[in-house]
Amino acid sequence: MKYVEFEIVKKAAEASFKGSLTDKKLVEIANEAEPDGADKNADLMINIAKNYNLPIGGYLMAYSEYTRDYRRDRIERLEEENVEEIVRAAKLGIKPDNDKLARNIREIEILKNKKDAEMVNVKRSLKKDLTRIFTEAQTSMIKTGFYKLDEKLGGGLRNGRLYGLGGITSLGKTTLALNIAENIATEIKDEKGNITKTGRDVLIFSLEMARAELLAKNISKRTFEAALKENPNNIEKCEENAVSLINLYNAKYSEEKGKKIIDAEKKYLEETAPRLNIMEGVGNITVDTVRLTVETFIEKNRSKLQPVVIIDFLQILSPINERSTDKQIVDRNISELKRLTRDLDVAVVAISSFNRQNYAEEVSFESFKESGSVEYSVDVLMGLQLWVNGRKKWNKSTAQTEKRQAIDEAKRKNPREIELVILKNRIYKTGQSVFFKYFPAFDYFTNDNCGELYKEKEGIDTNEDGDGSEENQTNAEKKKDYGLKLDKNDPRIQRVPK
Repeated sequence: MKYVEFEIVKKAAEASFKGSLTDKKLVEIANEAEPDGADKNADLMINIAKNYNLPIGGYLMAYSEYTRDYRRDRIERLEEENVEEIVRAAKLGIKPDNDKLARNIREIEILKNKKDAEMVNVKRSLKKDLTRIFTEAQTSMIKTGFYKLDEKLGGGLRNGRLYGLGGITSLGKTTLALNIAENIATEIKDEKGNITKTGRDVLIFSLEMARAELLAKNISKRTFEAALKENPNNIEKCEENAVSLINLYNAKYSEEKGKKIIDAEKKYLEETAPRLNIMEGVGNITVDTVRLTVETFIEKNRSKLQPVVIIDFLQILSPINERSTDKQIVDRNISELKRLTRDLDVAVVAISSFNRQNYAEEVSFESFKESGSVEYSVDVLMGLQLWVNGRKKWNKSTAQTEKRQAIDEAKRKNPREIELVILKNRIYKTGQSVFFKYFPAFDYFTNDNCGELYKEKEGIDTNEDGDGSEENQTNAEKKKDYGLKLDKNDPRIQRVPK
């Protein structure tokens, strides 16, 4: 940052602290920093105004227009320079200056990402927009590794979408997201070395758990998967042969289990670790840090597949403005994450906490009410809850103690029965449920063998899970059952690593 820019930011922060910062005052600060400072630092002023929730109209309108005109003219000039360089090199029979071309392309990308909202005529944009949708359908589908979840989402995660995942404390939000991250990052090859399932980069911003803890969860999960493969119908035997997270932390395991840990680590290093990236931190990661890190990663690696970004969790992303309320902080963070998905064409999964009043209540939009504008801004909103069969019978007269007892009893089950409810999906059906069985000691989620849970829940098509019959479907359900249906043996499904 230049000295003049630093001065403007400093003076604006001081004025904000005193409560005297206005759009007019910001212009005065910039012009005092250097002659015509407002004109020369228009982009910086607009960013400061957004950070402090100042109106962009009025005194700042002219500078907003100025930055838009400047970006348009600059993009045109950079594109012309690239064409001139290529033509010059062709005439002289030499190679073009690739460093110059790369610098110009990078600056063009940055300028385009900063463009303001504008009104576009549909006649001019229709072909381009439809082409984008078609391309997205062909290239941006991301399998989570859970065939039932992919089906209910309409095929999987998608680039350019923001996903919200909420739940009460200690329910397994982070573990489910980590299971999904591992499945996405894992690359599997056959005996001849041919890739049978391509891995994709995943960037995890872990604001609550240390990187070592996340990796220990993955290794414990891997030992349980290996045990499950050996004893698919004997859960007790699996738990006996696998290494739980607590035993891993305490180094409390036999020599035989130690060898299993080494085997799990070896496979993990080969299949998953090269594409799994974790930034840990408490109190020092802002939404701007997230954006800069993702931009830098994409620029540096230039992978064929865009990375998936996971934020754990939304409420503890550091604020830009310390004086903002909790709701304002979450509102700005979720708004900037949405902008990031559009600008960089990446899928972002933001984990969110529930408000305390919803500990024993059924998952709904109300669960997110204290979480800012999460329910409005995300493209897909999902909530986790423990499956309690008698929950539907609860009413206003049901005592909180009775509800909590039922929840606590559900927590003590092994495995826990978890229901994921899709509250919102901009492009597919909402109100659907996906059931999981969760083994917390081994940080393992599965959506296999959940047929009895679908049968218990009213309105769920049991036939979809392979445990019902065609006759159990009503005609109304058949008519509503549109879109992509994926069987767990479908070759397009991303396999959970074995």
